[in-house]
Amino acid sequence: MRVSKRRLAVYSFLLLVLLSFLTVSRKYIWLYATRNLAPAPASADLLRDPKSSQNPEILLAEANRLAWVFNWPKAQPLYVRAEELSREKGDTRNEVYAQPLTDIFWAHLLRRIHNCAPSIQFLKNEVPPRESIKFFHSFSC
Repeated sequence: MRVSKRRLAVYSFLLLVLLSFLTVSRKYIWLYATRNLAPAPASADLLRDPKSSQNPEILLAEANRLAWVFNWPKAQPLYVRAEELSREKGDTRNEVYAQPLTDIFWAHLLRRIHNCAPSIQFLKNEVPPRESIKFFHSFSC
C-alpha cells in the first residue's frame, strides 16, 4: 500500500503539531492529573451542623460574612450561639466580640422599624426577642 507524499506530509505535520502541543502543555496536564479534590462543601445551616455548631470561630466568621452583606436576620443567631460557646469555653475575647454585634442587629431592626413607623401598627405589649426576629423576617415597608 502506497501513501502519497502529500498525505505523508499532512500526517507528519499533524503529528508534529500534536507533539508540540503536548510538550508545551505537559506541566498543565501533570497538574491536572495530580490535583487534590476539593473538600466537601460546608453545611448550608451552620447551627444544625454538629461539627460547625461547636466551633465559635467558624460561627463568627460566617456571621461576619452575613453581616457584611446586610443579612442580619441570618447573622444574629450565629452571633448569639458564638457568644454562648465562647462563654462556655472561657474565651472572653470572642465572647466580647460577638456581644456588640448582636446589639448592632437590634439597632438595625429598630432603624428599619423607625423608617417605616407611619405605615405599621405597633403591638401594645412588649414582644419577646424570638418573636421579634420572626417579625423582622416578615417585615417590609
